[in-house]
Amino acid sequence: IFFGIKAYRDNFLGGFISYGQAVGAGVIISLYSAILGAIFTILLYTAIDPDLVQKLYSFTEQGMLDKGMAEEQIEMSMGFMKKIMNPYVMAIFVIIGSVLAGLIISLIEAIFLKKEGAPVPEASDSSAE
Repeated sequence: IFFGIKAYRDNFLGGFISYGQAVGAGVIISLYSAILGAIFTILLYTAIDPDLVQKLYSFTEQGMLDKGMAEEQIEMSMGFMKKIMNPYVMAIFVIIGSVLAGLIISLIEAIFLKKEGAPVPEASDSSAE
């Protein structure tokens, strides 16, 4: 996000960027990253390793048994987990979480990357006459 905002400021805005523009650029960058992460999540759980969800269920259930949780609590927790461990639901959580994290990071980085002011206008040919 840092390098994306800096490149946007230096290459497209003439070296100047407001705080709001920097935050907006950072959020857009994190949105693109989140979409790629969501696509990877869907591919991982549907094509690359479809058994991974079942492995996660087994690992989580064993962890609950090791902690000595009651059978009713385990069943209730596993029922909830099965609802949210759908690849498409997880992809939505990836997008939401990544954009929120990107917003927080952008709010902080924009403090250091902002450069207020207007770029110096280039001299035009008509003003030389």
